[in-house]
Amino acid sequence: MYKKNFFSIDCIRKSWIEIFEKNNYLFINSSSLIPNNDHSLLWINSGVASLKKYYSGELLPPSSNMVNCQRVMRLEDLNNVSSNSCHQTLFEMLGSFSIGGNFKDRIIPIVLEWFTSSKWLNLDLKNIFVTVWEKDYICQDIWKMTKIKKKNIIFGNKKTNFWDMGNGPCGPNSEIYYKLSSIDNNKKNFSINDLENNDFIEICNIVFPEFYHKEKILVPMIKKCVDVGAGLERICMIVQKKKNNFDIDLWEGFDNYLSKKNNKKKNFFYIILDHLRTIIFALGDGGFFDQKGRGYTLKKLMKRLCVFSYLLNINKETIINLSFKIIEKNSLFYKFLEIKKKKITDDIIIEFEKFIFFIDECNKKIKKYNLLKVEEIFFLYDTKGIPLELIKKELKRRKKTFPSKDFNKFLLMQKKRSEEDRKKKNIKIF
Repeated sequence: MYKKNFFSIDCIRKSWIEIFEKNNYLFINSSSLIPNNDHSLLWINSGVASLKKYYSGELLPPSSNMVNCQRVMRLEDLNNVSSNSCHQTLFEMLGSFSIGGNFKDRIIPIVLEWFTSSKWLNLDLKNIFVTVWEKDYICQDIWKMTKIKKKNIIFGNKKTNFWDMGNGPCGPNSEIYYKLSSIDNNKKNFSINDLENNDFIEICNIVFPEFYHKEKILVPMIKKCVDVGAGLERICMIVQKKKNNFDIDLWEGFDNYLSKKNNKKKNFFYIILDHLRTIIFALGDGGFFDQKGRGYTLKKLMKRLCVFSYLLNINKETIINLSFKIIEKNSLFYKFLEIKKKKITDDIIIEFEKFIFFIDECNKKIKKYNLLKVEEIFFLYDTKGIPLELIKKELKRRKKTFPSKDFNKFLLMQKKRSEEDRKKKNIKIF
């Protein structure tokens, strides 16, 4: 069934759902990016976020074991999108959830089978590393009974391998990493700190909410739970033997826009693709551009998209074509995108034209300044709201160097002032 296009993103997603359905898990559809009756979140930011009421007991789950693929938005990764990272502002989270259903002894073998069996992804076992909480002896024993080398099972402390958000469900977690580099496994005993570099990539996190955090004590839960999250695009990158998330088949056919561009400009283009895909999904789920809340975050993404489009001389027609292509690539699984294609692209173009006008006005303001002092540059950025990339472009045109070190000092001072102001006014940011 998977032999012809087994390594495509659509087939990998389908295979995740299939292996769990074979193990009697119920497939549930991906929910909207806009949380339903949950004011604690602007956007759905994890696979389990839309299922919280099942875990809290407010709602009865349709099954004790469930599987899905959830679209997720994380704007904290906004500045990490590039050809050198595996971050996106929107990604797909392959999920598996149990509430009083399967627990450690069942879920670990299923997940490992999917990653390493020749029937499924067939990843090399020697490149699989797992982390386990040092006091979770049951989980340790289960991993030791698998085919993973014992030296690839790394113990972490409560800080690294225990999920706890205060009062509420909590428990240990076990992460799965894949070794990307050619470093020799036999020459070194790895610690948990070794995994936090470019030689490894986290591809899955298995959380076991088995306690309830009540005040200062942990009470064992009657219904022990499981929350598995695996990043689809990262897994595709590994399976398809690519160097970054923008090389996977999801982005095939965009290469002609990248011809004769240097690495810096390629990074700009990846930012455009990433932000455009996020905006498309958000608009498709009923989001809209606004001056506050969710709408403001979409405006922020569009502003950045327009700045980098301007720097690459990408016009409105190209943005329309890119939007159509992104919708086409994603609509096999997310059929609502094709249905809402016209409204999505119409909204994007209206906002795109507004921000291109904004950029023209920014350029007029920049040219009025000498840009000799870092104070002047910071004023344009911080007070006038002019994007940094436009200022850098004008400095380059004038054959001047951007004063990174001094600018960052000003930025740090400004952040400290803002924090002090918030403390005085007793404003909390969550």
